[in-house]
Amino acid sequence: MFQRLIVMFFLLGVFGTQTFASRATNLVLGAGDAGTVLQGGSFFYEDNYNIFYNPAYVNDFKNWAIIEKSGAPNATAQGGFVASIASFNFGLYLNRGNAIPSQLGLASGGFGVPGTITNQWSPNPVRPIDVFIGGDMGFKWGLGLTYSSAATIAGNSSLVVLHGGAEINGFEPFVSGTVSGSDVNGSHSFFRGGARYKWGEWTPYLAFATFNDPINALGTASNHELNIGGGLGRNAHIAEGVRLLYALSYWSVNDSVNSRNILPIDLSLEGDVVTWMTLRAGLSYRLIDRTSGVSAGDNTTGRFGATAHAGKVDFEFAVGGGSAAGNIDSGSFDLANGLFTAANLTYRW
Repeated sequence: MFQRLIVMFFLLGVFGTQTFASRATNLVLGAGDAGTVLQGGSFFYEDNYNIFYNPAYVNDFKNWAIIEKSGAPNATAQGGFVASIASFNFGLYLNRGNAIPSQLGLASGGFGVPGTITNQWSPNPVRPIDVFIGGDMGFKWGLGLTYSSAATIAGNSSLVVLHGGAEINGFEPFVSGTVSGSDVNGSHSFFRGGARYKWGEWTPYLAFATFNDPINALGTASNHELNIGGGLGRNAHIAEGVRLLYALSYWSVNDSVNSRNILPIDLSLEGDVVTWMTLRAGLSYRLIDRTSGVSAGDNTTGRFGATAHAGKVDFEFAVGGGSAAGNIDSGSFDLANGLFTAANLTYRW
């Protein structure tokens, strides 16, 4: 099996080195938000999936199509494209695995603290669709819409979210909010806002998000969560074809029961080992991670991935495996339980 993979990568060709990012890239390199605000993309490096929080980036990453499959998290098949017509750029993305914020309808609590308020969304909306449009009017602008729904005997649910963003002389504000979100229990909503600023290799950023659910597992209380923070990231070219990316940030997470303070350090390395292959690795380390004054256990992650280039086509994956197929943070690597935890094929024109 391993020998076949080596032969496959060799046959992919010797053209092109530009990597259009994907969920596989995000999983390895990190997002710079400690999982508190974003639903795709990253704050501290340039990524075509940044359109999911700031649709103005549809003007920077255009004319591409992608098909993805992943094991975990959010096991799903998904894909979409961004193209141009006249002076506008538009995109369509289908079945995004993290289109619905995990803080809404999440069984283990707003930020993964077992035993706290458990939000319910019944039934959980499914088959999300994202659409984007943007243009350049002296400044770059973009608008997006996310829609998802479900209908069962128990009742119906739906989620509609609007997104907006801009790029103005290095200043990049963004905002997202629910137009409607409802189920048999009541309404669910979230609102996100923030901004990045391009400063050479450096990118400072600030962001916040609020989440509201109507009922907890006991059916007695509503839940409100506020996440806020920011950081400073750098994308440094340390050698030809080699990038060092890192970010230091701070995030405060507060729901109806607990407060959590997180000081994460994201460190990653990406290099073109040959003209037809890029390798990457990412380390996520939390200098501080405390909930109501109590430190979390060791949750440091180290992840690996690669992209093989063949002309305008990229095949990209993040390494997973271990006792559960698709477990990207497993401590063992074996082909028997799955080499790829996320993989995709991207075409650019």
